[in-house]
Amino acid sequence: MQINFYKTRDKTLKKYINGYYFIKKSANLTSLKYRTFANNYNILSVCSFSEVHFEGNRIVVRSKADKELSVTAVFRYTDPIEIIYETAVEEITVTLNL
Repeated sequence: MQINFYKTRDKTLKKYINGYYFIKKSANLTSLKYRTFANNYNILSVCSFSEVHFEGNRIVVRSKADKELSVTAVFRYTDPIEIIYETAVEEITVTLNL
């Protein structure tokens, strides 16, 4: 799976939004794991039919059929965070400059 990060082009939006990416369910994706490093951004993620658990410096995302939306915000963290998707989910993540 490949995640494409899109930079905001609109001058007004650039004041508030650094960029965004989408994750879509696909037949060839069963799980995904990556590490994100400390930064000064505020990150807002919205996932459909999933639940998110914070476990120390890990964020674990799991499918959950009865939960329509899950919204997560992470603010200016100083240690690396491991992101683990146990199953494929539909997600949009926005990186804010606030």
